[in-house]
Amino acid sequence: MIAWRTSIPVWLLLAVGAVHATSATPSSVRAKVSGDIRLLDAPSNLGLRPPQPGVEPGVNRLPEAIRATGLPERLRVQDMGRVLPPAYSFVDEPTTGFRNGLAIAKYSRGLATRLSPILSSKRFVVVLGGDCSVLLGTGLALREKGRYGLVFIDAHDDFSPPRESFGYHGRLTAAGRDLGLATGFGPEQLVDIAGRKPYFRIDDVV
Repeated sequence: MIAWRTSIPVWLLLAVGAVHATSATPSSVRAKVSGDIRLLDAPSNLGLRPPQPGVEPGVNRLPEAIRATGLPERLRVQDMGRVLPPAYSFVDEPTTGFRNGLAIAKYSRGLATRLSPILSSKRFVVVLGGDCSVLLGTGLALREKGRYGLVFIDAHDDFSPPRESFGYHGRLTAAGRDLGLATGFGPEQLVDIAGRKPYFRIDDVV
């Protein structure tokens, strides 16, 4: 997922899948971006359901796995640390209808707070997730700066109404509906954090 604003040279890349850099990267591109990248970890798994009863989703280890490849050293990034999420809960959360919904809202505020000064530096920012719900915190940070567009590549049916919603009360997953939430469709606790709804306008999403 990449966000952009044409009038300000700030790019935000949410790495929620595998990232791979090879020696085939053109030297001119490496020279242009090396040393000018800010790297921030967002190791959250709050937006996913347990893969098995009592087992936490393991995507919170994704930043560590990507760093272990040596990618930060090859890109000569400026390390901005990490934003740790609240504890994962296996208990259904009926207030928002989303698993860990209130925790995701809290985490999104914290992530946005950490991102805001980095975005103000107008450097290329890479955020390593975590599950897809980190889009809410990064979207909130961008929304506070103005109006941004979003390139979104995913396989989830983010705008589909919940199937058999009565059977999922308190257990919907933000990681599977993050684009819908980021564009203003969902419980107010998640879609209107700090009164910034929507974080991205539908017309600005590709």
